[in-house]
Amino acid sequence: MLTFANLSIFFSNFQPADKRSIARAYRLKTPHLLQNWLHVFAVLRNKCAHFSRLYYTLLDKDVALSEHARSLNLNPKKLYALIFSAKYLVRDRVFWNNWVEKMETLLEEHRAVVDLDILGFVPNWKFHLFSTPSDIL
Repeated sequence: MLTFANLSIFFSNFQPADKRSIARAYRLKTPHLLQNWLHVFAVLRNKCAHFSRLYYTLLDKDVALSEHARSLNLNPKKLYALIFSAKYLVRDRVFWNNWVEKMETLLEEHRAVVDLDILGFVPNWKFHLFSTPSDIL
């Protein structure tokens, strides 16, 4: 078992050909995306584990944006960019769709105090999370 941080470091030490092979398994055009996402997920996990605030917080490192994410003008410093990127990594669409529905329910329960713009959510955010990435191999 590896922590997110260990997984991120482990992947970063792979040979370029191995990184490309793993990225292709996730249908990513470049291993840079996967390496960046693993790193940013590790940082986010640590923030959560140590009770850091995510609301009104910019990510320490920009999320590498896929072509699809760039077309939506996602802010690479905000949480939604990383959530959007996660859809490339979760292969089980049923699990992913259920997770998005639960997140929507949670956001709806707290709509009086949560401004989705602050978290980097875009109009039609749920549609974009459900959509198949347009820029995969």
